[in-house]
Order: sequence, then C-alpha cells, then structure tokens
Amino acid sequence: MFQTRIEEMSGGRIVIDQLYWDGGLVPWNETHNALRAGTLDIIFDWGEPWIDTMPVGNVEYIASMLGKNIQQNWVLFGGYSGHGFGFTELMREEYLEKEGVYYIAPHFSDHSTFFLKEPIEKYDDLKGRRLWTSRVLGKIMEPTGMVSVVIPPEELYTSLASGIIDGVEWGGCACGWDMGWHEVAKYVTFPHVLPVVTASYTMMPDTWEALPDDLKYIGEAAV
Repeated sequence: MFQTRIEEMSGGRIVIDQLYWDGGLVPWNETHNALRAGTLDIIFDWGEPWIDTMPVGNVEYIASMLGKNIQQNWVLFGGYSGHGFGFTELMREEYLEKEGVYYIAPHFSDHSTFFLKEPIEKYDDLKGRRLWTSRVLGKIMEPTGMVSVVIPPEELYTSLASGIIDGVEWGGCACGWDMGWHEVAKYVTFPHVLPVVTASYTMMPDTWEALPDDLKYIGEAAV
C-alpha cells in the first residue's frame, strides 16, 4: 500500500494520517477541487472523471489496452522518469495545464474485468445489460448493445445489490473482492476487459515543489 511504502521509504518523514475511499470525504468527481481547496493533500485516481475538461484522460485509460502487461505499460509511460514513449510527461503537462494539479506518476495494476449478476457466454449476451464502466469503455462497447451507466462509486454496491445495474467494470478479482462485488455479482469475465489498469497519484504543484529532491524521488518511486 502506498501509505505504508512512502512512510517506510522516507524514514517517517512523510506520513499519511488519514485515508478516504471514493466518495468518503468529497464526491469522486470533485477530488481535484478538493486538492485546490486544501481539503485533500494527495489523491489516487484515474483520468476518467476529467475527460470533459482534460481529454487526455481518455488517452490515460486507453493506454491500458495498448500494453499486454504492467511491464509494457511502464515502457509506454516511461514510469516516473518520463522516459520510454513519454506518456508520463504528456500526462504531467495536461494535468497541470487543464486541471492545475501535478501528476506525480502512473500506477499500474493487473487487469480489470466485468463483475456480473448473471453470466454471459458471448458478446450478444451483453445486449441491454446495464453496466457501470468508464465512458471510454462504454463508447467502445456500444456495438454490443450494452448500456453504460455512470453512478458515483459509493453507490455501486447498493446499485448492484438492488438490481439497478447488472454489473460493473472495476479492477481485477483482488480489487473486486476488497470492494465486495463477489457478494452481489457472482460472475466475472475472462479474458479480462483490460490487461492492465492505469491510474495515478496527483497533488498540488506548489506542495510538490516544496518537497526536497530526495522526497520527490521517494514519492515517485513509492507509487
């Protein structure tokens, strides 16, 4: 966990006192505003909530489909160093210009899949199903007849349990277990929807610049 890693790597010079889940303190699509207001110091998120003002958020998400594994995505983004194909530098420029926040580094995790209340065996089985997905994936999946639904993350569990939605695309099996999807959606799809999930850590640029160089390096590496 980032909270533990950064405290250990910094020898206790950086300590994260309080963690909040999506929607736990502010609505999930208001976290950048919370950063700018000083309500939050750092956020872990992905580009989806900001694609209306920052279209490069689509690129961040689609990049998950370009690499077959985490190692290949590190090459695409160049990790926190910005080398490789330079996606990290692109994200830093766009996040700063469009949202006024500093993109520390990308974070990659294994795959994302559909968690479903009822099983499917072919694409046609998705027709009419109401699934929570990113808007980008929803657009890609339109030809299947699937209906992409946007609901605040804090409402997803109850929406699944009550049948408001038929499924959700949210991380892999380990993440889904932590979220409790297995309790209300018994089926997952293989192969996975995304081979890699790309997210990131962001904070205010003045807060970042105030850190000494060694802590900047630790902050990037801890991601």
